[in-house]
Amino acid sequence: MERFPVLTWHPWVEAAAPPAKEAGADAKTPAKWSPFYLTLLHDPAVLEERTALYNAIMTGTGSLGRADRELAALATSLVTGCEYCASVHGRRQVQLSKDHITAVALAEHGAGSVSDMRQRAIVDVAAHAAVTPPALTVDDIHRLHAAGLDDDAVRDMIAVAAMFAWANRLMMTLGSADSGTAPLTGRNQ
Repeated sequence: MERFPVLTWHPWVEAAAPPAKEAGADAKTPAKWSPFYLTLLHDPAVLEERTALYNAIMTGTGSLGRADRELAALATSLVTGCEYCASVHGRRQVQLSKDHITAVALAEHGAGSVSDMRQRAIVDVAAHAAVTPPALTVDDIHRLHAAGLDDDAVRDMIAVAAMFAWANRLMMTLGSADSGTAPLTGRNQ
Protein backbone atom coordinates (compact mmCIF):
# COMPACT_ATOMS: atom_id res chain seq x y z
CA MET A 1 0.00 0.00 0.00
CA GLU A 2 1.64 3.18 -1.13
CA ARG A 3 -0.20 5.35 1.41
CA PHE A 4 0.86 3.10 4.27
CA PRO A 5 4.55 2.42 3.60
CA VAL A 6 6.44 -0.23 5.52
CA LEU A 7 8.47 1.72 8.05
CA THR A 8 11.42 0.61 10.15
CA TRP A 9 11.33 1.29 13.86
CA HIS A 10 14.62 1.89 15.68
CA PRO A 11 14.99 1.76 19.48
CA TRP A 12 16.83 4.45 21.42
CA VAL A 13 18.55 1.70 23.44
CA GLU A 14 20.10 -1.46 22.08
CA ALA A 15 17.50 -4.19 21.69
CA ALA A 16 17.84 -7.33 23.78
CA ALA A 17 19.15 -10.49 22.18
CA PRO A 18 16.56 -13.26 21.97
CA PRO A 19 17.09 -15.79 24.77
CA ALA A 20 17.12 -19.51 24.15
CA LYS A 21 13.58 -19.77 25.60
CA GLU A 22 11.49 -17.04 24.00
CA ALA A 23 10.01 -14.91 26.81
CA GLY A 24 6.52 -13.72 26.05
CA ALA A 25 6.40 -15.61 22.75
CA ASP A 26 3.44 -17.75 21.86
CA ALA A 27 1.87 -19.22 18.74
CA LYS A 28 0.86 -15.75 17.50
CA THR A 29 4.31 -14.18 17.98
CA PRO A 30 6.07 -13.69 14.63
CA ALA A 31 9.10 -15.85 13.96
CA LYS A 32 11.14 -12.79 13.01
CA TRP A 33 11.17 -10.56 16.05
CA SER A 34 10.77 -6.87 15.49
CA PRO A 35 13.15 -4.34 17.06
CA PHE A 36 10.22 -3.15 19.23
CA TYR A 37 9.55 -6.66 20.51
CA LEU A 38 13.26 -7.16 21.23
CA THR A 39 13.34 -3.82 23.07
CA LEU A 40 10.42 -4.91 25.24
CA LEU A 41 12.29 -8.15 25.88
CA HIS A 42 14.46 -6.22 28.37
CA ASP A 43 11.59 -6.95 30.78
CA PRO A 44 10.35 -10.46 29.88
CA ALA A 45 7.60 -10.60 32.51
CA VAL A 46 6.00 -7.37 31.27
CA LEU A 47 6.46 -8.49 27.66
CA GLU A 48 4.66 -11.74 28.40
CA GLU A 49 1.67 -9.87 29.85
CA ARG A 50 1.68 -7.29 27.03
CA THR A 51 1.76 -10.03 24.38
CA ALA A 52 -1.17 -11.86 25.94
CA LEU A 53 -3.16 -8.61 26.20
CA TYR A 54 -2.36 -7.59 22.61
CA ASN A 55 -3.31 -11.00 21.21
CA ALA A 56 -6.56 -11.12 23.19
CA ILE A 57 -7.62 -7.62 22.11
CA MET A 58 -6.58 -7.72 18.45
CA THR A 59 -7.06 -11.36 17.45
CA GLY A 60 -9.17 -12.94 20.20
CA THR A 61 -12.80 -13.81 19.92
CA GLY A 62 -15.20 -10.96 20.27
CA SER A 63 -18.10 -9.19 18.70
CA LEU A 64 -16.12 -6.53 16.82
CA GLY A 65 -14.67 -7.72 13.53
CA ARG A 66 -10.92 -7.70 12.92
CA ALA A 67 -11.14 -4.99 10.21
CA ASP A 68 -13.04 -2.73 12.63
CA ARG A 69 -10.44 -3.39 15.33
CA GLU A 70 -7.74 -2.33 12.89
CA LEU A 71 -9.75 0.78 11.96
CA ALA A 72 -9.92 1.73 15.66
CA ALA A 73 -6.18 1.07 16.03
CA LEU A 74 -5.48 3.23 12.96
CA ALA A 75 -7.65 6.09 14.26
CA THR A 76 -5.95 5.90 17.65
CA SER A 77 -2.48 5.86 16.08
CA LEU A 78 -3.29 8.91 13.97
CA VAL A 79 -4.40 10.82 17.06
CA THR A 80 -1.38 9.84 19.16
CA GLY A 81 0.99 10.60 16.29
CA CYS A 82 2.52 7.13 16.04
CA GLU A 83 3.40 7.03 12.36
CA TYR A 84 4.77 3.50 12.60
CA CYS A 85 1.56 2.05 14.08
CA ALA A 86 -0.63 4.08 11.73
CA SER A 87 1.19 2.52 8.80
CA VAL A 88 0.96 -1.02 10.21
CA HIS A 89 -2.74 -0.77 11.10
CA GLY A 90 -3.64 1.10 7.92
CA ARG A 91 -2.17 -1.71 5.81
CA ARG A 92 -3.84 -4.39 7.93
CA GLN A 93 -7.23 -2.64 7.85
CA VAL A 94 -7.14 -2.41 4.05
CA GLN A 95 -6.06 -6.06 3.82
CA LEU A 96 -8.84 -7.32 6.08
CA SER A 97 -11.64 -5.07 4.81
CA LYS A 98 -10.69 -5.12 1.10
CA ASP A 99 -11.66 -1.43 1.27
CA HIS A 100 -8.90 0.65 -0.32
CA ILE A 101 -10.62 3.97 0.35
CA THR A 102 -11.64 4.39 4.00
CA ALA A 103 -8.27 3.95 5.76
CA VAL A 104 -6.44 6.05 3.17
CA ALA A 105 -9.05 8.81 3.33
CA LEU A 106 -8.86 8.79 7.14
CA ALA A 107 -5.05 9.10 7.09
CA GLU A 108 -5.01 11.78 4.39
CA HIS A 109 -8.08 13.86 5.19
CA GLY A 110 -9.14 13.06 8.75
CA ALA A 111 -12.25 11.63 10.32
CA GLY A 112 -14.58 13.87 8.33
CA SER A 113 -13.73 11.87 5.20
CA VAL A 114 -15.21 8.65 6.63
CA SER A 115 -18.77 8.63 5.31
CA ASP A 116 -20.03 5.28 6.60
CA MET A 117 -21.92 5.98 9.86
CA ARG A 118 -20.67 2.83 11.61
CA GLN A 119 -17.03 3.35 10.64
CA ARG A 120 -17.21 7.05 11.46
CA ALA A 121 -18.53 6.26 14.95
CA ILE A 122 -15.63 3.83 15.51
CA VAL A 123 -13.10 6.42 14.28
CA ASP A 124 -14.54 9.28 16.33
CA VAL A 125 -14.91 7.30 19.54
CA ALA A 126 -11.40 5.80 19.17
CA ALA A 127 -10.11 9.36 18.82
CA HIS A 128 -11.94 10.42 21.99
CA ALA A 129 -10.36 7.50 23.87
CA ALA A 130 -6.88 8.24 22.49
CA VAL A 131 -6.43 11.82 23.67
CA THR A 132 -4.91 12.68 27.04
CA PRO A 133 -6.89 12.91 29.17
CA PRO A 134 -9.44 10.67 27.44
CA ALA A 135 -12.54 12.51 26.24
CA LEU A 136 -14.74 9.42 26.09
CA THR A 137 -18.31 10.06 27.26
CA VAL A 138 -21.55 8.17 27.67
CA ASP A 139 -22.71 9.87 24.47
CA ASP A 140 -19.89 8.07 22.63
CA ILE A 141 -21.20 4.73 23.88
CA HIS A 142 -24.72 5.66 22.75
CA ARG A 143 -23.32 6.67 19.35
CA LEU A 144 -21.64 3.27 18.95
CA HIS A 145 -24.89 1.53 19.88
CA ALA A 146 -26.80 3.71 17.39
CA ALA A 147 -24.27 2.70 14.72
CA GLY A 148 -25.10 -0.96 15.32
CA LEU A 149 -22.42 -2.09 17.79
CA ASP A 150 -23.66 -4.30 20.60
CA ASP A 151 -22.25 -4.11 24.15
CA ASP A 152 -19.53 -6.67 23.40
CA ALA A 153 -18.41 -4.82 20.24
CA VAL A 154 -18.31 -1.54 22.20
CA ARG A 155 -16.07 -3.18 24.82
CA ASP A 156 -13.84 -4.59 22.07
CA MET A 157 -13.53 -1.19 20.39
CA ILE A 158 -12.75 0.64 23.64
CA ALA A 159 -10.13 -2.02 24.51
CA VAL A 160 -8.41 -1.51 21.14
CA ALA A 161 -8.35 2.27 21.49
CA ALA A 162 -7.17 2.16 25.10
CA MET A 163 -4.44 -0.36 24.39
CA PHE A 164 -3.14 1.56 21.39
CA ALA A 165 -3.25 4.91 23.15
CA TRP A 166 -0.81 3.31 25.61
CA ALA A 167 1.19 1.20 23.13
CA ASN A 168 1.68 4.07 20.65
CA ARG A 169 3.07 6.32 23.35
CA LEU A 170 5.33 3.53 24.60
CA MET A 171 6.64 2.90 21.09
CA MET A 172 7.34 6.61 20.52
CA THR A 173 9.05 6.89 23.91
CA LEU A 174 11.34 3.92 23.26
CA GLY A 175 12.34 4.74 19.67
CA SER A 176 11.38 6.22 16.32
CA ALA A 177 10.40 5.17 12.81
CA ASP A 178 12.20 5.89 9.58
CA SER A 179 9.99 7.67 7.12
CA GLY A 180 10.47 8.77 3.59
CA THR A 181 6.94 10.09 3.28
CA ALA A 182 4.82 12.89 4.66
CA PRO A 183 3.50 12.22 8.18
CA LEU A 184 0.39 10.11 8.47
CA THR A 185 -0.78 12.01 11.52
CA GLY A 186 -2.42 15.13 12.79
CA ARG A 187 -4.73 15.96 9.92
CA ASN A 188 -8.22 17.07 10.91
CA GLN A 189 -8.53 14.73 13.86
